[in-house]
Amino acid sequence: MKEPIQEPGHTVSGSRLNIKEAKKRCEAAMPAPWRTRRKEDDAPNVDVMMGKTVIATMGDFYPEAEFVAHARSDLPAALEALEEAQGEIARLGTQTIIWASWLQMRTERDEAQGKLEAVQRVGEEYFRMGVGDVAYELRNAILRGTKEEK
Repeated sequence: MKEPIQEPGHTVSGSRLNIKEAKKRCEAAMPAPWRTRRKEDDAPNVDVMMGKTVIATMGDFYPEAEFVAHARSDLPAALEALEEAQGEIARLGTQTIIWASWLQMRTERDEAQGKLEAVQRVGEEYFRMGVGDVAYELRNAILRGTKEEK
């Protein structure tokens, strides 16, 4: 039988990870530290314990029992780190939008500056040719953002 594929950010059942609900489950669980203990009798069992209280017996699955025991402290820390990362992503996203807007305005300014310099060069050429009044009026019309017909 094929194992179900767990999508990033989703639980094994396929639902989206709900950080708030996961934190509630952490807060409702018995406080840390949890630990593991191998039983000394004939059965190869591993207990997950909170203090002296056995909260789960896991057969001969020591790595899994260690996982369960450490999850009590690892999961709250991971959820906190996830929330911090999400906050940083949101902050960087806003910062990226600001930088993109600034870059767009700078590009538009540079393009406008280049066009203005081209118009000024044409105007200077017209002055040298003796038709300076027309060039001056054309320059002023462009600076005002209007087109005037003569």
